[in-house]
Formats: sequence, structure tokens, C-alpha cells
Amino acid sequence: MLDFFFRPKVVAVMGVDGRRRCPAAEIVANLCRGGFEGLILPLGQGKECSGVEVAEDLAAHRGSLDLAVIASTPQRLLADLELALDARVRAVVVCTELTPGESNAALAVELASRCAQRGARLLGPSSLGIINTGHKLNASLLPGPLRPGSVAIVSQSNGVGAALLDAISGAASGVSTLVCLGDRADLTEGELLPAMAADTQTRVVACYLENIDAGERFVKSCEAVTQDKPLVILKSGVTELGAKTARLHLGRTAGADIAYAAAFKRAGVVRAEHFEELLDFCFVLSTQPLPAGQRIGLVTNAGGAAIMAADAVEDSGSTLSQDDESVKNPWDLEAGAEPERYAEAISQMLRSPSLDAVVVIHAPDHEVRPDEAAKAIAEVCRKSSKPVTAAFLGGSALAEARRLLEAAGIPAFCGPERAVRALRAVCEYSAWKRRPPRIVTRFPVNRRRVERILLRQQRTGHFDVGELQAKEVLAAYGFAVPQGQVCSTAEEAVEIAERIGFPVALKVISQDIVRKADYGGYKLHLSTPSDVRDAFDLMVLRILNKAPELRLEGVYVEKMCHGSQEVIVGMQHDPHFGPMLMFGVGGTYVETMEDVAFHLAPISAVEAMQMLRSTRSFSMLADRGDSGLNLPAIAEALQRVSQLATDFPQISRIDINPLIVGPAPAPAIAVDAEILLSRQEEP
Repeated sequence: MLDFFFRPKVVAVMGVDGRRRCPAAEIVANLCRGGFEGLILPLGQGKECSGVEVAEDLAAHRGSLDLAVIASTPQRLLADLELALDARVRAVVVCTELTPGESNAALAVELASRCAQRGARLLGPSSLGIINTGHKLNASLLPGPLRPGSVAIVSQSNGVGAALLDAISGAASGVSTLVCLGDRADLTEGELLPAMAADTQTRVVACYLENIDAGERFVKSCEAVTQDKPLVILKSGVTELGAKTARLHLGRTAGADIAYAAAFKRAGVVRAEHFEELLDFCFVLSTQPLPAGQRIGLVTNAGGAAIMAADAVEDSGSTLSQDDESVKNPWDLEAGAEPERYAEAISQMLRSPSLDAVVVIHAPDHEVRPDEAAKAIAEVCRKSSKPVTAAFLGGSALAEARRLLEAAGIPAFCGPERAVRALRAVCEYSAWKRRPPRIVTRFPVNRRRVERILLRQQRTGHFDVGELQAKEVLAAYGFAVPQGQVCSTAEEAVEIAERIGFPVALKVISQDIVRKADYGGYKLHLSTPSDVRDAFDLMVLRILNKAPELRLEGVYVEKMCHGSQEVIVGMQHDPHFGPMLMFGVGGTYVETMEDVAFHLAPISAVEAMQMLRSTRSFSMLADRGDSGLNLPAIAEALQRVSQLATDFPQISRIDINPLIVGPAPAPAIAVDAEILLSRQEEP
């Protein structure tokens, strides 16, 4: 069905008014200027439009009408849609701009409903239209001129879409297709992205997003694209002010940026932080081969530029390989280096098995013409199987050199940092493509036990699952939890402590208490019977004096656990993307450094270990891992939380803090836990 949007043979343009300039007339003119080889049917007032006779109706084309582009007034919109639907149109683009408001929102819903009832798909309303340069189709309000290219553009903003079209059309890559989504009454980016990537002319898909509605479906759509072609996304609204602006613009709530970051990472999306990066990444990914690794070589004629580039390489996570003794890296050719020396150095780096990509840097040099250096670089890189980017430092004096490189398909930038960042995007996507098969382990668990616990909590209206019940849930899913028992007197507490062994902890049990610390509701490291007896009496007395209305259900006596490291494992249910896992090292690493990692569930064992490695504190864990810290146990805990969260979507949050990890092969122990259920009513 979507093929009728991109490759129509018969296109009707509705809303033409021969008495004045109007959007429909502009669309007809753009179709004609673009060389569309199918049948164009203008409809509306007047006799002709851009030399094409205005049709009286669509009756003669009933059953053969592929695409209707409607640019009527809002008052005429539904009537023109009915004309197209009566002609059995397959695809509809509504370019009519609908200003925000309740009545126009209802109109958009009505448009989508009528299309769905008649088996047609709708793009818009408030869309700029659709372009497919390979089909010579410019059914949009953007005049061009257009030439075939390799970058497909999907934009939630008409203005950003127009800017991307202008910028990429003038670059060496060029544009293959463009879709401005408008109000997304029917078609969304989730459906359009795979369809646009399927175009054989497209090498890269560029997307500008402000928000998405169906996060899990969107991730699957992105994965469908990235399995074959790179997808570069610029997501705006990541700051508090940006999110507020997005809400005003879209009438929707922008998702938390950490959730988008986790979703993009999971789907292999190359994320651009700003507009310039979106252009840079598209250019490099559309022109350069994918590298086999992340080892970068630097060639330069200026030491200062090499230092800047080396800093950028380290910041990006790539490396400057020194494994090949026959190739210097960085290779400083020094001032006055002739073009032939550039060519020889680059040629050696491209042949070196220890390098995967090359960055070439040229600083202004009064002894060497930059355009001559550019020609030599272009020639030696012409048949390279490794990606190359260039940085010709300076302004207008080096513009011609950069133009020569870009014409040869080599991305050229004004500074070394941009050249390195763009190359890093290629390396990241290549690494994602080379990842091992994604296998999500399903552990044997007692799911029925968890169903009973959660159902009982929901029926009694207790959505905050207390520690004891939370640990029951975790134990049913294979977590090790400390030994313990509930008591009601100090003597019972002593008896239990002597049976399970000292030291122990005492924890008050009450459905009325969410945070035990607020009431002094726990005591730790109790090593003797008298410690237990005194702690029990004092804790209960203080709680009843502070809040006599609280309902105490007892005190839990728990075996103290000892391990060499405390970590935090959890899950937060994101409204867009579903269960999102969290990992962090306990203590100040989480609280002051905000050193946490996130990933969407479900998660594989490889992805769980990647979560650990992505934290800044992982080097500390890894050092201790060499002496016996059970890192795989943490990864397994993340996988088990992932399985629990995906099995029970009514769980909105899981906190295991701390999870104590000791030497292998001892399991990680969930010392404290909390589970929060959503408050949605049962079906």
C-alpha cells in the first residue's frame, strides 16, 4: 500500500484555484518541473494549471487513482477527500495546514477514520508532501530542483524537513526520498522508516523526531532499518525547556531522554546531537565503507591539529593504533609536505592491517596549495575499502579543497573534531552490525507464585509491594535473598536470630511505611541477643511514639549479608518504550556521579555485560573482578529483572538496592527490594 505514495502512476492534486496562487497550484508546478512521468490530474477552479488541463472530476479514473494530494481550504477538505475516496484512491497526502485546536484535532481524526473505512492510507494533515527523486516525484510544496541521491529523510517538522532537503540536496550524497509527517493522523515514522529504507536508491535514512507515540513498535521499525542500512536520528526536546516547547508544539508529552537513548542504542540507531551532526553523519555513512574496527590512523601536516584530533579520538572511544611499527600514528608530515607525501602516507595507512579508518588533516601552508593536496588525497582514497574523512582547517581559502574532496565522495570538514566524530558514527554502526546474534535467555522461574502475590496486592489496593513480598517475588525468579523470619516480640526476635546466626538486621513491617528510614524502621549489624532485644524494643517504641496511627504487622529478623561490593539493579516502566533496566554501583557513584546505565528489556547476556562496561565505575569493578568479584552474577541479575518485567507488565518499578556481590561462584544477594505496581484497573 505504501508504494502508492512513493511510486504512483496517477496523481490527483486537489484544491487548485485558477484565480489566485494557491498551495495546490504549487504542487502541480513542482510535479511538472520535477519531470513526473505519470498522469497529473489538477482538480478545482480554472481551466489549466502549469499547462495541465484541470479535470472536472475523477470519475474517469475510478480504480486507477494511486495518489491524491489535497491542499484545499479546511472548509473544503472533507468534500475533496470524499471525491478521492469515491475514486478508490489508495494513498492520500493532506497538505492543508491545520492550526492547533480541538476542532482541527477532531477534523484530523475524521480524515483518518474515513480513509481507514475506505481502505486508503493517509499522510498528514499539515504535511509538506512527499518526494521520490528516483521516480521523478515531487508531490510537495518544496520546489527543488532535485537530483537523485542516496539519503532518505523523514521529519516530524516541516521546517526541519525543508532545511534537510536543501542541505543534503546540495551535498555529494543527495536526497532519495523525503516525507514530512505533519500531524500523523494515520501514517507515522514507525511505518514509513522501513518502507523508505527498502528503496534500493537509499543508502542512509535521516530522521528528525520531536516525539513518538508507540515506542516499542518504533524500536522494532528502527531495527528493521538498521539490519540493512544506517539510520541517523536527531531527537529534539532533550532539555527541560526543549521538552516543554515540544509539548506546546505537539500537544504530547516528550519522553525522557534516557529512554530515547536506550531505545536508539538497542536498535542500532546513530544518534546525532544537533543539526550539523545529522548532516555530517549522513554524508559519511552514505559515502564511506564500514570499517572492521575502531582503530583510527591520523595523517597531518601540523602537530597542533594532530593533538586536537588525538583528543577527539580518545573522547570518542576509538583508539590510535600503534600495532604496526612500519606506520607512524599519528603521522606528522610537517609543514611544506608535498601532495605526493600525503598520498604515500595515506596509502600505507590504508594497507596497514592494524588500522580500520583514516583521518587526514591539512592546515594552511604557504608552500603547498590546498587544492593540489586535496586532489592527491582524493586519488589515493578513490578505491579504498576503509573509511576516510578529512579536515582542511580554515575558512574560504580552503573551501575549494573541501569541495574537491566532497565531489570525490570524501567528507571534508573545517575542523578535526568534526572529522573524528563523523568517523566515529560509522565505527559505532559497524560495531552494531558485527554484534553477535541477540539471544535472550529464559530462566526457569515460578511464575504462578508471582501471579498470586501481585494479584493479592492489587485486590487489596496495595500497589507498593513491601520488602517481604518483593523478596518473595524475586526469590520466585531465581534471586538469592537473605534468610529471615517475621516476629512480634523481642524474645521471638532473639530466638530467630540465634537460629539463623548472627549478625542480623531488624526491619519493621508495615503497609503504612514506604521508607523505613523516615521512621527509624531498621537496625543493622546486631551481633548479640541483647543487641537484638534492645533494638527491637527501642525501634518499636520510637515508631509508635512518632506515629501511633501506624499499623505494625511485625518485625523482620534477617541474616546480615557480607559481600565485597554493593550495586543497584532496577527497572522503570517507560510510557513510550516499556520496561527500562537500570544498573549502577552503590554509594556515591550513583548519588553524586550519576554513574548509571540504562537498557530496554528484554536484555541478552551480552547486552547486560555491556551495561556494566558502559559505566564510568566499571574499571573499578573489573579490577576487583580479576580478584574474584562475580561480574556475571550482576549480569544475570539484570537478565532476571528483565524477564520479570516483561512477564508482568503491571509492574511499573523494581528497585533492588543493594544487590551484594561477592567472589565467584557465590550468587549476588538481593538485600533490599521494592516493587511498585501500576494503578490501572484490572480488565
